[in-house]
Amino acid sequence: MDGQDSGGLAAGGNRGEGPAAGNGEFPAVAQYGGPSCELVRPVPGVVVAVLAGEHDVTTVPLLRQVLAPLSRNSGLLVVIDLSRVTFIDAAVLTALGGAEQAVTGRGGRFGLLPGTAPAVRRVLRLTGWLRRPCVVTPDDTGFSGLLAARAVR
Repeated sequence: MDGQDSGGLAAGGNRGEGPAAGNGEFPAVAQYGGPSCELVRPVPGVVVAVLAGEHDVTTVPLLRQVLAPLSRNSGLLVVIDLSRVTFIDAAVLTALGGAEQAVTGRGGRFGLLPGTAPAVRRVLRLTGWLRRPCVVTPDDTGFSGLLAARAVR
């Protein structure tokens, strides 16, 4: 992380304004400086959390704020897209593990798209996340159309 502070945490609709697109139930974007977490609803019953930038222990509150409401809906498919993330640490993986337990505990499904950034792949490999059954690729049946439908940024 570059250590710069944007002055606070913004959560709400597009770039921190108003309710989220869709049903207004979830914040669409939360940002703290450069890192962001945007929720995209490509189809009903599916939410893709698109993370971007560098995420570490300082952005865990951001992630929890955005991801917490997702665990309240039973039967939801939640996909965490790390394809735009350039760095993560173990604190982020702990938060994602908590989100996975919360979502699956309510009868939902959880998927993780790991992305290709070397620093991210290394942490995922060293911690065993790349071997977990929740890891998906754009080629996986059932996820390819879903991932193609997410907003192009």
